[in-house]
Amino acid sequence: MQIPLSCSQPATAKQHDPTQSIPNTLEKVKGYKSLTIYKMTASPYYYVLIYEDGKVIRRSTKKEDRRDAIKFAEEFFVEIKTKKLNKQPLTKKSGFEVFVWSLFEENKAKVKRGELAEGKISQDEGRLGNDLLPFFRRYEVADINYKAIVEYIQTLNTDNRNLSSSSLKTHLSHIKTILRHAQRMDVIHSLPAIHQLIKGIQATSCQCLKQLKYIRQLLKGNRRKGTANPMIVFLYQSTL
Repeated sequence: MQIPLSCSQPATAKQHDPTQSIPNTLEKVKGYKSLTIYKMTASPYYYVLIYEDGKVIRRSTKKEDRRDAIKFAEEFFVEIKTKKLNKQPLTKKSGFEVFVWSLFEENKAKVKRGELAEGKISQDEGRLGNDLLPFFRRYEVADINYKAIVEYIQTLNTDNRNLSSSSLKTHLSHIKTILRHAQRMDVIHSLPAIHQLIKGIQATSCQCLKQLKYIRQLLKGNRRKGTANPMIVFLYQSTL
């Protein structure tokens, strides 16, 4: 039986911010002062932004074609100006962070009612501050897809940090809970295939456990014989 040297994932290159605009896609819409379309690596769609009342207002066009994106941007411009004229809110509250804190407040109320452990709140808050919000803060919940979640998971496995399968599943479950909250608010109608990622992590974890068990058996057999094969010892240490 061939034994792999390690069941840990290979180190990944330095991660870029997938929500940063791609420079060569930035384009001012002709005839409009600040109306701009652009793409970012986290999404196949064009985004539109406009400066209004000292604020940057963004929205996904849900369009991959440049001309379609420009048409959407022009309609978006009219929508924003109409809202301003009628003294209506200029932005829709559908960003990831909106639902993060909405769910957080809901969970705090559950703690007060004794329906949720207080420790859960502290753990969630740490995960949000350290990982989830820095990555997803600028996303609209409707734009969080399978690709974005995979890129997020990759940021958790770097040269300096390699989370366990259990920790990765906790992160995925947290994302799923937030998106389900947005779904209950009728902002999104379906969820990305997060369950496929969880199943993949579970399968990898099971395979690693089988490999570790086999290596331990070999190491135990060597010790009974009074020998310690350096390669077996190395293989065992590489799975820890």
